[in-house]
Amino acid sequence: RLGVRFPPGLPSDLLFRPSTRPISSGKTLVKELIVIDKVKGISALLIVVVAVAAYYYFADLLQVGRVGIVLAGVLVATGLVLTTESGQSAWAFVKGSNVERQKVVWPTRQEALQVTLMVIVMVIILGLVMWGFDALSF
Repeated sequence: RLGVRFPPGLPSDLLFRPSTRPISSGKTLVKELIVIDKVKGISALLIVVVAVAAYYYFADLLQVGRVGIVLAGVLVATGLVLTTESGQSAWAFVKGSNVERQKVVWPTRQEALQVTLMVIVMVIILGLVMWGFDALSF
């Protein structure tokens, strides 16, 4: 596709959405996408800064309302960042991490209790051994 490499985990159809303007070359499109992503990132940062500034500016409002303003700003900024290439790859990483987390086999209550007791016994035994070596060295 025009000699452009795509990062792993990011489908190419998310980067190349149909547009009404003609595309001259793949390099120009990638540069435009990078600039757009930077503008979105800076805009998201500004939204968070404005939300935090609004928190302090509206000091006469209830605390709940001020926190709501900050949360709304953070949610809007997060939504904006998720539309960028790096945001989409971060979201793909989070989804992949969740899949891996679901594969973890947790110990049963009895297994956890047995391992905990073994650790406690070993700590006591090693503590006594070290206490004995310390007592013999003086």
